[in-house]
Amino acid sequence: NNSLAILFLDLDLFKMINDTFGHSWGDELLKVVSERLLKILREKDIIARVGGDEFLVLLESPINESFVKRTAENILNSIRQPFKFNNNEMYITASIGISMYPQDGKDAETLIKNADIAMYKSKEEGKNRFQFCNQLMKNVIYEDMKLTNLLYQALEREEFELHYQPQVDPNTGLIVGVEALLRWNHSEIGTISPRYFIPIAER
Repeated sequence: NNSLAILFLDLDLFKMINDTFGHSWGDELLKVVSERLLKILREKDIIARVGGDEFLVLLESPINESFVKRTAENILNSIRQPFKFNNNEMYITASIGISMYPQDGKDAETLIKNADIAMYKSKEEGKNRFQFCNQLMKNVIYEDMKLTNLLYQALEREEFELHYQPQVDPNTGLIVGVEALLRWNHSEIGTISPRYFIPIAER
C-alpha cells in the first residue's frame, strides 16, 4: 500500500571525459557524483551504481509526484555544478528516467525497465532533463520491438515491394528521373508505412 519511485540516472557524455582525461579522472568524477547524490537524498532512500556511468535511485514512501519531480530537479542542478580536479573544471549533465510504483510496474524488473525507457526519452529530447515514464513511451518501445522482429522475416517472406515514382521537369512536362521507393506489405498487418519501418531498417 506504499508508493515508491525508481530514478534511472545516466551521465551525459561520460565516455568523452574518460577518453579525454583518462579513466582515473572518470573514477574521481563518479565518486563526486555519488557524494552529491547522497547529500540530496534522504537517509532512507537507496542509491546504487549499476553500470559505468549509470545510477539507480529508490525513493521510499512517503512520496508523491511533486516530491519526485523536485528531487530529480535537485539532482540535475547538483550535477550541473562544475567538478574541480587539479585546478581544472569539468562540466557534465545527466539524463533521468522515472517510474512510479504501482502504476509503472509492480516488480523491480518492470520498474527498472520502464525507468530506463524514460531515461532514453530524456536523452532523445536533448539530455540534461528528466522524464516520467508513461504509457505512450511503453507502447512506442513495444511497437518498435515488434516491427524490428517482423522486419527480420520480411525479406525471406518477400513482403517488400519496389515502387517507382516519376520525377517530372515542370518546364517541359517530361519525366527526367524516378525515385525508387520501398513498400512493406505484411501478410497479416497489411501495408506498413515507411515512416515506421525505414528508421528501424536504417538502424
